Amino acid sequence: MKILSHIKNNVKKIKHSKVYKWLRHFKITKHMLLAGGAVFVLLAGVIVIWLASFNIPDFNSFEDRKTINSTKIYDKTGEVLLYDIHQDVKRTSIAFDQMGD
Repeated sequence: MKILSHIKNNVKKIKHSKVYKWLRHFKITKHMLLAGGAVFVLLAGVIVIWLASFNIPDFNSFEDRKTINSTKIYDKTGEVLLYDIHQDVKRTSIAFDQMGD
């Protein structure tokens, strides 16, 4: 009987020790970290699926794209700008070889 009571007393001491409390806290923290990691993986998966569902344009459609260019009306000499249609659009089509570096 002495051995049994000795074991019970030691178990009580262990349960009240700082190491036991730290291990218990670590167990709770471990579960919280695992739950947080699971939530992170779930949200990352949802975001990846959401991003994969976007429709991206076909590369061939860039060549067929219609753009609005500004229309400029000059006088008969071609030097004085009389009127600029689509004033908010500042685009002028140029060839690729006319582009600068």
